[in-house]
Amino acid sequence: MQLGGLLSYGASFYGIWHRSAYYIDKLLRGGAKTSELPVELPTVFDLAINLKAARSLDARIPDGLVATADLVIE
Repeated sequence: MQLGGLLSYGASFYGIWHRSAYYIDKLLRGGAKTSELPVELPTVFDLAINLKAARSLDARIPDGLVATADLVIE
């Protein structure tokens, strides 16, 4: 995102790492088999907006969207 992307919306890397630690714990300590563990979809998402890129493209990003963003790059 810092290299010029305008918008980014996707699964939170922190959330993915947190859940992967849970799976590793179940495998190593709990003795669970990989086939027994459920597949999970991400539940936490991050929105990043690059206002500098928006200004260079003359794109207007609504204030409400900027207010809800997790990361705003000026």
